[in-house]
Amino acid sequence: MNYDIPFVLLLPTILQNYDIPFVLLLPTILQNYDIPFVLLLPTILQNYDIPFVLLLPTILQNYDIPFVLLLPTILQNYDIPFTYILLELKSKKFIDMVQKFDFISLVETKTDDLDKINIPGFTFHLKNRKNIARVKSGGIAFGYKSHLENFVKPVENFSSLVYWWKISSDLLKTDQDVMIGNIYIPPENSVYKVPDAFNELEQEFLKFSVEYKYILLNGDFNSRTSRDVEYIETVHSQHDIVDTDNVDILNNLELYDMSKVRCSMDTSKNSYGNMLLEMCKNNNIIILNGRVNGDKEGKFTCRQASVVDYFICTYDFLCFVVNMYVQDFSKLFSDVHSPLILSLNFKDGIEEDVHIAENSVENAREVKRVQKWDVEKKNEFVEFIDKNKISDLVAELESVDSNLLSQGKINEVVENINSIFLDAAENVLGTYNASQGSRTGQKMGKKGNKPWLALEKVIPQ
Repeated sequence: MNYDIPFVLLLPTILQNYDIPFVLLLPTILQNYDIPFVLLLPTILQNYDIPFVLLLPTILQNYDIPFVLLLPTILQNYDIPFTYILLELKSKKFIDMVQKFDFISLVETKTDDLDKINIPGFTFHLKNRKNIARVKSGGIAFGYKSHLENFVKPVENFSSLVYWWKISSDLLKTDQDVMIGNIYIPPENSVYKVPDAFNELEQEFLKFSVEYKYILLNGDFNSRTSRDVEYIETVHSQHDIVDTDNVDILNNLELYDMSKVRCSMDTSKNSYGNMLLEMCKNNNIIILNGRVNGDKEGKFTCRQASVVDYFICTYDFLCFVVNMYVQDFSKLFSDVHSPLILSLNFKDGIEEDVHIAENSVENAREVKRVQKWDVEKKNEFVEFIDKNKISDLVAELESVDSNLLSQGKINEVVENINSIFLDAAENVLGTYNASQGSRTGQKMGKKGNKPWLALEKVIPQ
């Protein structure tokens, strides 16, 4: 004969009359009966010599009990090192933070191939400095929500400074895939310093920028850039022919409510900072710190005294940026760095971008542009350079007292040099009329393997 008697009602009889460790019955109870584990906890602790610390992971993983509420019980009744408790608390808070985001980049992870990052609902991949290390250092990790697995792929590269990942356009609804470069550059005075680090990083960027226009770089660059401009400042010459990339950057910073002048609480620079600024200028990429809603003031990112961690993106990526925040420093997350958060809106970003392009056409005006550079015409170009004007310019420069050289004179010389080369370019390459402003907010195609003839008036620094 069988009876439908809840197992929980038999439990006292079983425990009183049979020498069955309660811990062996625990899985059956939890799997088959809706009994909160916390209600069983007093019975377990009073009757069985089970270290509470062994039960702690089960409690935290399966029950929504704030760890801080368990803390008094732990400290009063169990000889558990408080450092262990802090470690558990730190782990829980870190997991809670990570699970708020779709993607997360971690740098200077100090991991090797034996380490794993296990966070429920997330998948992490590591790029370690060494396979197995006695003293761990460096390292980069990239994580994403596990359900995005089919849309996220690592991209092979040779540099240890950057860990590249490609996010599918099918997920983001963009016209191209998005490339994310997660970066850690060791300090310039470190024993782990990489010779010619920024040249190596720039070569990595150039390799991918030929094919991809949506590129986001993030991480610890160990570069202090102060408030210096990271794009080439241009003004119209008398020919009204300028580098259109830079004009579009300036126009769109304002259109996307981003500051043209980047702010920073860190007013110092180092040599790595100068190299990073030069890399940005060379490749038309923009630093978001100190410019985007949420971080208009350029908050400190390291030791609450410097800015070395950045979000940097291509011109085309700007339309997706919503805001950026530097969170308050917490030792729960890092020894010296503050977490940085970037919010992006891809679908709305594309729609907004099209809308801006349509509105900006109203202010367009016809200007003359030089055609693309044709390497086969280089000899003809040299022949068309006015040698007499060159001689006159050299003579003028030789007669100038460098101690009395004014800013106005420098600008005049630069304008004359521009004029000489532009005259030759117009004759050899030809020109076309373009509406300045009509490209504002539009997507720009990649230059590919054919370089533009970049002749602009540069404001001397």
